[in-house]
Amino acid sequence: MVFQGNLEAFKTVQENKKKSITELMSEQNRVLAEKNRAIINGLIECMLLCVKRGFAIKAHKDSGVPTLSDSDSDGDNDISDNTVNMGNFKEIVKFAAKQGNTALSNHLKNHKKNATYMSNTAQRDMLECILAEIQKLIIKEAQQQDSKFIFAISADEATDTSCTEQLAVVLRTVSPQGVVRERLLEFIGMESIAGTDVATAIVSCLNKHGLDVRDCRAQTYDGAGNMSGHLNGARAHIQQLEPLADYYHCASHKLNLALNATSKIMEYRVLMSHITKLGIFMKYSPKRQTVFQRTLIDAGVKVKKVRL
Repeated sequence: MVFQGNLEAFKTVQENKKKSITELMSEQNRVLAEKNRAIINGLIECMLLCVKRGFAIKAHKDSGVPTLSDSDSDGDNDISDNTVNMGNFKEIVKFAAKQGNTALSNHLKNHKKNATYMSNTAQRDMLECILAEIQKLIIKEAQQQDSKFIFAISADEATDTSCTEQLAVVLRTVSPQGVVRERLLEFIGMESIAGTDVATAIVSCLNKHGLDVRDCRAQTYDGAGNMSGHLNGARAHIQQLEPLADYYHCASHKLNLALNATSKIMEYRVLMSHITKLGIFMKYSPKRQTVFQRTLIDAGVKVKKVRL
């Protein structure tokens, strides 16, 4: 009987004993991971809003971190907050925290100085993650029918505000329903815009996203020699890899060249001058615009509203 009593006592101790240190640490890590994941999700949602709406993310001086006090949670605004512009992203984060996002609200109240997740580096990392996901969706959209598909590419270079040459690469595909889709795939910083370097950058971009240049059936650039040259232009180097990748001069650039040439004709310049004056004559008079719109309607022209 004594042995039986000791056995029952032993079982009770074993069943009710505390968790081991390893189990406690694992539990704490899990809770911390869930907390951080909720914070990051909230920040990414705010960043996505800025990206989708085309908002400038940073202010002129992107310094400081938004804070939230107990009075802010009750809807009271600190006057000093309204005098500091920390950029759209940080302001949206603070707004979301005030509107009931518990994870962001607690984060703004209690975050450490070295763990705000809103620094320039953190914002750049979020943007790069969003970019990677968008690029995956573009490729997935193109592969809806078959993993092996043909495509066309369009590229043009421009200089950004930091005087860096940026090469824009556009992917053009056709859906099984015959819908033409054009998607901006990537901007590539270029040190040189020679034909060889441009072609190498385009092929590297395609390979990076799992595309084979041998599936390219058309390429479109402007008429610059480094792009359209049949000997040493980018189109020539790509056609060496895939002869079926026919080159087409960009229609918009061709139109621009035609208009520039036409502007040298005196009759055309006089015509455009009259059209400009007519637009100015109509633009600043609501009565004239109304009469003009009624005239178009009477003539059988379908218009919603005349915009001059």
